Amino acid sequence: MFQGENLQKIRTLYGLSRKELGEQLQLSEQAIWQFENQITNPKFEVMVKLKELFDVKTQFFLQDSKSEAVFQEGSVAYRLADIHSRKKTYTEVTYLQFIYEVITQLESYVNVPMGEIHELRNKTLQLYYQEASPEKRIQAIATLARKVLAIAPDNGDLLLKLEKSGIYVVEKDIGDKADAYSAWSANNVAFIVRHQEISSTPPVRFSARTRTFTNAPQH
Repeated sequence: MFQGENLQKIRTLYGLSRKELGEQLQLSEQAIWQFENQITNPKFEVMVKLKELFDVKTQFFLQDSKSEAVFQEGSVAYRLADIHSRKKTYTEVTYLQFIYEVITQLESYVNVPMGEIHELRNKTLQLYYQEASPEKRIQAIATLARKVLAIAPDNGDLLLKLEKSGIYVVEKDIGDKADAYSAWSANNVAFIVRHQEISSTPPVRFSARTRTFTNAPQH
């Protein structure tokens, strides 16, 4: 049976609106809405086009892939404060959920050490409520982070230390004005997503050493 939720997820990951997808399939926006809400099923020729467009097997649209949502829109914190588009945030939550599921699958085959980020988070929360002044609060948390993560004075190893602490770092084209955002999952997994302009959609590469995902360069 066709799973409309899978179409909605992959359409969102590709950054396509229902109208844009409909135009590529020569269908109406309403038709795409009906597919995603399982009111009607795509015809065979439409399924072929969907498979080719998103570079997946037909089975992708037929399998029940419902999983527990571990990210909420409120858990995404943009580096720039002027990002308020709910549509944009929903897209990033969908992306985070997808990456989380990939990581969970990969890590089911290995033993992953507990990083310092959880210890740092707990201590940070304590400092947050101890310091009344926002300036003192930021300074105290920054000092604590440098100490716990052993960050170099010039921040030259900042990203590496964050990765080793247990934060997953992903690079993708965020668009808009944001250059990065962070998020915590419901089960306390931390992510940082950095902006990287990508002209096409290269494959995702995973580094077991630093526990990071990045888009592999095209050749």
